[in-house]
Amino acid sequence: MRLIRTSILALTAALSLTACNIDEGNRPVKLELFSSSTGDTESATLYQCSEGGLAAVVTFLNGSAINFLDGTFGVRPVELSSSDESVVAVSDGTMPVPGREGFVYPRGTLVPIAPGNARITANYSLLTDAIDVTVQGPDSISIAPDVQTVAVGSAQNFTATVVQDGRSVDATSSVRWRLLDNMGEPVDGEVGVIGSANGVVVALAEGGPFTVEAQFSACFEPDQLPPTVDPEDLRADVNFQFVDSLELSREFAANDEGTGDPVAAPPLLRNTSEAYTLIGHFADPADGTQNLSQQSATRFTVFEPGLEEDEITDKAGFGLLGVRNILSALQATDDGIPLQVSATFGGGEAAQEGDPEPPPEVTSNTLNVEIVEGTLQAVVVSPEDAIVDFSMRQQFNAAGTYLLADEISEQTQDITRHVSWRSSDTTVAAISSQVANAGLSQVIADEPGCTFITAVPVADDELEVRTRLFANDNTVECVEPDDGEDDSEG
Repeated sequence: MRLIRTSILALTAALSLTACNIDEGNRPVKLELFSSSTGDTESATLYQCSEGGLAAVVTFLNGSAINFLDGTFGVRPVELSSSDESVVAVSDGTMPVPGREGFVYPRGTLVPIAPGNARITANYSLLTDAIDVTVQGPDSISIAPDVQTVAVGSAQNFTATVVQDGRSVDATSSVRWRLLDNMGEPVDGEVGVIGSANGVVVALAEGGPFTVEAQFSACFEPDQLPPTVDPEDLRADVNFQFVDSLELSREFAANDEGTGDPVAAPPLLRNTSEAYTLIGHFADPADGTQNLSQQSATRFTVFEPGLEEDEITDKAGFGLLGVRNILSALQATDDGIPLQVSATFGGGEAAQEGDPEPPPEVTSNTLNVEIVEGTLQAVVVSPEDAIVDFSMRQQFNAAGTYLLADEISEQTQDITRHVSWRSSDTTVAAISSQVANAGLSQVIADEPGCTFITAVPVADDELEVRTRLFANDNTVECVEPDDGEDDSEG
């Protein structure tokens, strides 16, 4: 089912509170159906393969109200019916979920069957209400990645995306995932496993080819799929292989503007950070590659020449910001003596007796990293005046210009992780300051709106900068908040 939006969540919370004051002797005076995806009381749009939901709100004479389809206060006698069950069916709490023995759809779940129109009616006592439902076919459904070799000892996320009327909807947690062998049977659990609810595959031993399959309950049988979706769209090809070699690269790696060839990476500014990417290669190039940067079997190492092998440098370290592959620059390096960064995958011993043996250890190339002193002079945020559709995301970035220690040279570096991000109107869009997704915003408003996105540098809060984010279109006036007004931080 699609996630319930903020408006309906707030409604449900309010109803739950008022329900505590209901006198059962009070006379019900109103029944109203709401779409749980939009909060609309007149109509709802569903897409084949993706269930929807309803709230049936009963208001009493004393003003108290309760969603009678919410089982928190027991089952309430609301009768639900569809005018055309060949278009959309509505669950009374006993409708089985296809392919999941013992599971039923919650009351009020709308199950789309085929394109068309139908009317869902609710009756309680002498009260009645109805909502019109339109079912459409999705533009497409896809699984990503569609082909992947997974390194033994690693995990790989698979995602399901439904495109509905041009908008992408993440359906990863709404499907049932399976890992199958070439006979269509579940893969031996000693070779590999998959999270049925999240699509995460863990490779425990060499094997394959296998198939990752996503099952939509509302399109459980192949003949239920809309014409825009082929059964193969819901499958991905997978192999499990040992890693043969590793390739480590820097976030701020540079290339020659003329030739495109790699050149020496610029120094890293003290009190900033840099992400590193570790790519695993397999013996057969046809098996492709896998990003191993966030794997638990991956270890990043920083070595400072001149120290003993077992000594830990105080000039930089990985994971200090809570993300495995991000290097924090703590102190400037000595002239001509850069730090040496490398990574390994695999090796070691099984965590517990009976656990699979880790894959053989493989070591990456080594990268030199210089750290320099600098004073932040200015910050630029991009993009400017972005226009973003409802529920879509927009990445904002902050670039800082630093005056180096010689007080002549300047260097510009991305500092997105080192600013505090704020949205002046979180009913329009929210933005994150968390390290893993710093600067990532999402539009919440489904109507035109505007919010100011503010970036406040940790190094110097007087250098804060703002840009505008328009929701859906740029037809509304964007009023900049007063200097004394607090923005809302993500």
